[in-house]
Amino acid sequence: MVFASQAFLAFLAVVLGVYWLLGRWSAGAGKAWVIVASLFFYGYWSPAYLLLLAVSIGVNFAVVRALLAYSNPRRRALLVTLGIVLNVALIAYFKYCAFLLETLNFVAASDFPIPEILLPIGISFFTFQQIGMLVDTWKDRLTSLSFWNHVFLVTFFPHLIAGPIVAQHEM
Repeated sequence: MVFASQAFLAFLAVVLGVYWLLGRWSAGAGKAWVIVASLFFYGYWSPAYLLLLAVSIGVNFAVVRALLAYSNPRRRALLVTLGIVLNVALIAYFKYCAFLLETLNFVAASDFPIPEILLPIGISFFTFQQIGMLVDTWKDRLTSLSFWNHVFLVTFFPHLIAGPIVAQHEM
């Protein structure tokens, strides 16, 4: 859904209207509505990548929770490194896998099949958003995080596909 389209303006009007109504009743209901609307917004482009987004959120939340649970500096450094490596590997697969296989085929005269990988929209934004959260947690700038606040931060539709990357405390 393009930001400068009538469909987006209609979507935005519905999201804001329902958020305003639900927010008067309950802040949690308003947040839940924005999460649902954000997932719809992301899935509108390609529903298949909702699973990728969900797995990314789940893995990063698990790493953040582990970072919050441990005080041992070595263990925390290992965890943040693991989280960053997994996130960078996700981006590398989608952005560079085909290129690297094509290059290998050319250089080594091999015949590896080149997968047709469709780049998920906003993958860099939601991945770097979560890397920032991992680093903030590792540096003790983030000392608690609920699952739904994590989901809200990552999926918030105005910045999900176009940024900017923001810190948890700014949301």
